[in-house]
Amino acid sequence: MAGRGTKPTIQTGSNYLGFFASGEPTLELSIMTEILNYAKKHIGELKVELQTNGYFNDKALNWLSDNIDILWISADGTIEINDLNRKTKGGKGSGEIIEKNIQKLLALKNNR
Repeated sequence: MAGRGTKPTIQTGSNYLGFFASGEPTLELSIMTEILNYAKKHIGELKVELQTNGYFNDKALNWLSDNIDILWISADGTIEINDLNRKTKGGKGSGEIIEKNIQKLLALKNNR
């Protein structure tokens, strides 16, 4: 990453930035912001895509709404099925929070 010992390659003619990795990218908003700002400085306007598990707080939700053009949310099915496989750190199901986050994102998009 820029400024941390590596020099990113800038591909001219490309205006796409994708955040895909193992782990949850919304836990690293500051790093994603740094990468996004660096890319915009060197490339200009971008189409930004991100894959998330959908389990994030309102700070992340607002960041996603402001910065991401294409958002992928992974889930295992209905809330009940999802909750069998995807538990929170405290052992509870995450499905209801994911569903609420999707509804909040849609509301933000529709209000623009």
